Amino acid sequence: MHSIKFHMIPFFLVFCSKNFAQQGNDFSDVFWENGLRIESKSKQNKIKLGGRIHYDMGIYAIDKEAVKNGYSLKTKKGDEFRRVQMAVSGTIFGKIDFKGQLSFLDGEIKVLETFITFKEVPLVGNISFGNIVEPYRLESLTSSKYTTFMERALSNNFISGMENGVIFFDEFYNKRLAYQLGLFGLVNYDSSLFNSLNKNYAITGRLAGTLFNSDRILLHLGGTYSYRKVNKGKSFNYGIRPEVHLSEKYISNEYYEVEHVNLMNIETSMVTGAFSFQTEYTRATIISLLKNFKVEGFYTQVSYFLTGEKRVYENSLYGFGRVKPKRNLGKNGGGAIELALRYSTIEGKNNNKISNVTAGATWFLNASTKIMPNYIISDINNNTEFKGSGEFTGIQVRLEVDF
Repeated sequence: MHSIKFHMIPFFLVFCSKNFAQQGNDFSDVFWENGLRIESKSKQNKIKLGGRIHYDMGIYAIDKEAVKNGYSLKTKKGDEFRRVQMAVSGTIFGKIDFKGQLSFLDGEIKVLETFITFKEVPLVGNISFGNIVEPYRLESLTSSKYTTFMERALSNNFISGMENGVIFFDEFYNKRLAYQLGLFGLVNYDSSLFNSLNKNYAITGRLAGTLFNSDRILLHLGGTYSYRKVNKGKSFNYGIRPEVHLSEKYISNEYYEVEHVNLMNIETSMVTGAFSFQTEYTRATIISLLKNFKVEGFYTQVSYFLTGEKRVYENSLYGFGRVKPKRNLGKNGGGAIELALRYSTIEGKNNNKISNVTAGATWFLNASTKIMPNYIISDINNNTEFKGSGEFTGIQVRLEVDF
C-alpha cells in the first residue's frame, strides 16, 4: 500500500500544479532538474520530489592471523540495498522550508531527515525543528548521495547522524562563514557511538567557513564542540566496523558510571581544479565517576578527476554537493571518472584500534547515476574481546541512482 501511494506522488504533484495554473494560481513551472520540481513564477513557492537507491555487492575475507585470534567473518560475499529513500522538500512563501524523508528497507518504513525551517528570524538567522542531521563533521553533513567513498570514514561512528531537536544557523560575510548551534535529544542509536545514552541530550555548536573560495582554489576550515549529558549510572558503548556496512563490528567497548561526554572535531578541505584533499580529527573525552577515558580518530583522503571535473562545494552548512559530468555517458561522451584514496583510524579503550585504507573510484554516468567500486584493507587490534590483531579485506561496488 505504501509503495502504491508513493508511485502516485509525481502524478499528483503534476496534476495539482496544472490545476493551480488553470485557476490563476502562482504555480506554473513543472520540470525535471535532478528530481521533479514545481515552482511558482515568483520563485517563492517550490516543491521537489527526490530519492535515492544504493545497491551494494561485495566479497570479503579475513587473514589466518585473524582466525587464529578469534575473529570471525560475517559473510564472504553478500549484497544489500544500502539505501532506498524518498523525500519531498520545498519552500512556502519564501519564508518556510520543509523536508520529509522516508526509508524503505527490510519491510519497514522509517522516518529520516524531516524538519520545518523558519528563515530570516531576527537575531539568529534560521531555526529548524525536527529530525535533523547533527552538525558535527563535514563528512556527515555531506549527503550520502555525494560522498567520495561508499561508506564514511571510521570516525563517523562518533555520532548517530540524525537526532530530534532544534538548530539555529546562518551564514555571514557574503556566505564565507557559517554557524550552527543545536539542542538534540539522544534517541537514535542504530550505529551510533552513543547508542546507550537514551533519553539524554546534546548541545552541539559548529563554526565553519572558507578562507579561499574562487574558481582556482577552495579552502574550507571548521571546528565543532558537543556536550553530551548522561544520567549518572548510565553506560556508554560503541562498536566499530571496517568501512564496509556488511561487516561485523570488530571493536566494541563499554564505559560505566558516565556523567557526560565532550566531543570535538576539526575539519579542513581543499579543492584546486580536479584535485581535492580533506581531513578531519575527532576526539571524545568520557567523564566517568570511575575514570576518565579518551577515544580519538581521524581520516585523510585525496581524490582526482581524470576527466577534468571537480568536487562541488555547496556551502559551509552542507558541505559538498552534486557532480555533473562535462559529458554524460552516451553517443558523444563517457561520463566522469574520479579516483580516490583514504586512510582512517580510531583508537579507544585498552588501546583497541582499527586502521583502514580504502581505494575507490567513481564513474559518473550522468549527474544522477554512478558506479562506485571500493577496495578496503583494515588492520584490527583488539586485545579485550580477542587475542590480538587481524586483517580484514573487502572488494565491493555500489550501483547508485539519486535524484
